[in-house]
Amino acid sequence: MCSVVESLASVGPQVWFGDRGRVVGVSNSTDFYRPVRETDVRSVATPVHRGRLQQVWVVEIRDDQDELVARGQVRLQNLPADPAT
Repeated sequence: MCSVVESLASVGPQVWFGDRGRVVGVSNSTDFYRPVRETDVRSVATPVHRGRLQQVWVVEIRDDQDELVARGQVRLQNLPADPAT
C-alpha cells in the first residue's frame, strides 16, 4: 500500500508541475485501516495544496466494497528549473 501511495503521489504532482522543474518527496505517511486479501482495490490521489514551492497530496485506497483500506499523505518540494521563479 505504501508503494501505491508513493507512486500516485509522485506522478500526479510531477504532471501538474510539468516543465517548470521537478518534484521530490519530503514526507510520506500511510495509515492502514483494514486488511485486504485477494480483491481489487481502487486508488485515488487528490491534491490538498499545490503551491509555488510545495505540494501536499492525499491518496485513498478502497476495496471492491468501497471500504477505506489505507490512506496516505505525501508532502513534496517543487524544484523549479529556473531557481529565480
